[in-house]
Amino acid sequence: MEKYFILLIEDMGKIEWKLLKEKLDLAIDWLKIMPNSFILRTTSNTSQWYARLQTVLSDTTFFITEIDINNRTGWMSKSKWNWINKNLQ
Repeated sequence: MEKYFILLIEDMGKIEWKLLKEKLDLAIDWLKIMPNSFILRTTSNTSQWYARLQTVLSDTTFFITEIDINNRTGWMSKSKWNWINKNLQ
């Protein structure tokens, strides 16, 4: 079953973007919504994501949790809202 997670990374300066992107690409889809925040569309659970991300994010702290993407609001660019709306179809 598909679900959505939010991933928050404390210090993006301590990670190698290419390695993080390789891990994020394991999701069905993902979106960078802020400099250190990502939404993941996935069938995996948080434990699986922790195992994937742990080595890449070992020099910083991070938090990942499931979110209810249907209960949302905020102020973002139209392209980000388009991604969210496209993924809900």
